[in-house]
Amino acid sequence: MNEIKEGFYYLNQMPIPQNLKMNENLITKLRMIMYRLDNTSYENAHCEQYMGFSRCRICNINNGSKEYYIIDKNNMYIFPEGFLHYIEAHNILPSEDFIDLLKNINGKFFKNEINKTTLIKYDKQLQKFRSISIEENILNMNNGIGCLHYSN
Repeated sequence: MNEIKEGFYYLNQMPIPQNLKMNENLITKLRMIMYRLDNTSYENAHCEQYMGFSRCRICNINNGSKEYYIIDKNNMYIFPEGFLHYIEAHNILPSEDFIDLLKNINGKFFKNEINKTTLIKYDKQLQKFRSISIEENILNMNNGIGCLHYSN
């Protein structure tokens, strides 16, 4: 599985505003996808809430505390909540791969809803997100695998 990260900017890699704007229909679609994942997880898509906020590297506003994960074919796209702000407020354009992903997402894209009141783990063997039990989480932590995420 290839991890493709979009919208993560660091002090030594600042985003560069463009004169071009992203298509409004794709911006609306991205906003709707993020809203959907804020409330529901699927085998091929998930939103993870973190503590604290990231700040916009350009205008310094609070820029969100979530990350979104979308699996399409052999790629896992990962982008922060603030990516939408960069696109809308600063004309930062996503990669062509990310734009193609947005174009390909339709009502049938998301597969098998997962209860968000459970622990959710990305299963590398199955290449999907799945719900796990508290016991499995404790067993994983005792075996040194690390803490798994709780989504709510």
